[in-house]
Order: sequence, then structure tokens, then C-alpha cells
Amino acid sequence: MSEETGQSLANHAMRPTTLIVAIFLVLGSGILALASIFIDNTLILKVAVFDLAMAAALIAVCARTYATKLQDRIIRTEMKLRLRDVLDADLAKRAESELSIGQLIALRFASDAELPALTAKAMDEQLTKADIKKEITDWQGDYHRV
Repeated sequence: MSEETGQSLANHAMRPTTLIVAIFLVLGSGILALASIFIDNTLILKVAVFDLAMAAALIAVCARTYATKLQDRIIRTEMKLRLRDVLDADLAKRAESELSIGQLIALRFASDAELPALTAKAMDEQLTKADIKKEITDWQGDYHRV
């Protein structure tokens, strides 16, 4: 499965910038809300409420993004094992290095019977996620997707 390149000790850490901004918005809105009490200014309170709403929206986006990324990692692992079980060794090894995460996500809906031919076609013709899904004849639903 194709991976992003260029990760090293120097750049491997994830910095959740969006969450950090949300935390500062929450802290700022708390400070503004307190200030509005002491100053008795409703405009400051309105700004605090707006900041809090923006923070809530950012946190919601982060939560959904993190859940989707985690689900994709699980699907990648699941499909890696499934491809090893269903495909012959050479095709499985090739699929592991050539298929993108999007292609793997689409292939998970294919039945075991059609998976070998569809995997080969996806790699040979560089099918997109949408193209792969259109090619599936025996759809296997995923009823546990987050």
C-alpha cells in the first residue's frame, strides 16, 4: 500500500494545531466572559460566546477527522490481512505496495470471489475509489462504519 514518504525522527510528531486553536478559543472565551462580568459589557460577552461556538465547531471537526483516519487505518490493516488470505502470494505482495488507501477502502466492499480480479484491474488500470465501487458486482456491505 502506497505510503507518504519523508517521515523521520525530526518530523514524525503530530501537532494537533486545530485542537490547540480550539483550546485557546475556550480559554479566551472564559477570560472574556469573566471580563464581561466585571466590566458589565454585553459586547465582550457576545464575543466570548462566539469564540466558544467556534471552539466547539473546531472540536467537532477534529473528532470526526480523527475517527475517520482511525477507521481508515483499521481498514488498511483488515484489507492487508484479507488480501494475503484471498490473493496468491505474488498479487498480494504487489497489492500491498501499489494500492492506495482509497483503493483499499473501495475494495473492501468486493466479495472474496471477485477480489483477485478487481485488485489486479485496480492496479493495472489505476482505478479510482469510485471506479472500483462501480465495478463491484457482489457488494459486501460495511454496517459498522463510524
